[in-house]
Amino acid sequence: MKLSHLIKTAAIILPAMTAPVAAGTFSQPAGLAVDPNTGNLYVANQLSNKVIVFDKNFAQQTNLTITAGLDQPISLAIDPAGVLGAGGVLYVGNIGVRARITTYALGSTQISTNFFAAFRPYALAIGSGHVLYDFDNATTLNIYSTTFGTVTLQSYASTGLQSSPGLGAIGLNNGVFYIGDGQRVEVFSEPQLLANKVQGNSASGPIAGSTFAMTFDNFHNAFITDPTNKAVVVRTVPGALTLIQNLSSFPSGIALDKARNRLFVSFPSLNMINVYTVTYDANNLPTGATFVKSLK
Repeated sequence: MKLSHLIKTAAIILPAMTAPVAAGTFSQPAGLAVDPNTGNLYVANQLSNKVIVFDKNFAQQTNLTITAGLDQPISLAIDPAGVLGAGGVLYVGNIGVRARITTYALGSTQISTNFFAAFRPYALAIGSGHVLYDFDNATTLNIYSTTFGTVTLQSYASTGLQSSPGLGAIGLNNGVFYIGDGQRVEVFSEPQLLANKVQGNSASGPIAGSTFAMTFDNFHNAFITDPTNKAVVVRTVPGALTLIQNLSSFPSGIALDKARNRLFVSFPSLNMINVYTVTYDANNLPTGATFVKSLK
């Protein structure tokens, strides 16, 4: 993969907030994220331009609408120790006409910083030192360094990925960076990526299959939604396995509540999120996922 380098500085906007709406309303739920500080589940409700929040007991909390910020939110990422607030930072990727990334300081005043992404932020991930990664339209990897009140974009235009726009995922775990480009998942070293010295497949090599989103457990296993095969697959250190298959619709967003071994999977066409409990063997490898309930 070849990388070209560009640096931009973001503008800061403080949008107004609106009142919560009725519970149980999904309009094409896409990206998911779990706040490890509270166990809250955040849902990017794409067509209603809202982020919906559920607590650890599945009770809906607050629907957040940013009138000057959200425009078809599709991707989410949480930095639990983010620099914008003591409670962490929630990042929201929007792919509408106003394609941008919106941020919230969790656990404090709802401060929002909007800055335009290069095109469409289909996937977000948090890296070392509060770095934010954006897989833009599943073709370009943008790297943001964040400090209080300032966001700097280092845009890396990728030419080595066989990408399907909108079918891309990124994730970072234990110093290893994963990129799913719609056809396979490639593995890189984060320090080399940040140094603009990319070394592909430095772990156990690429895995074939479509990808929309990914998340990680406490044991460095990667959980990946595979829309093409209507499945959830797991990339483990020894290899890969299909955890959930023969799903009734295309899965998109995925998130783990690591404290409770809960796996959340969104289904935009069904306006539904399924909750599963993940089981493990003695070597901390996933062995199955038991259906718990559906959120609608």
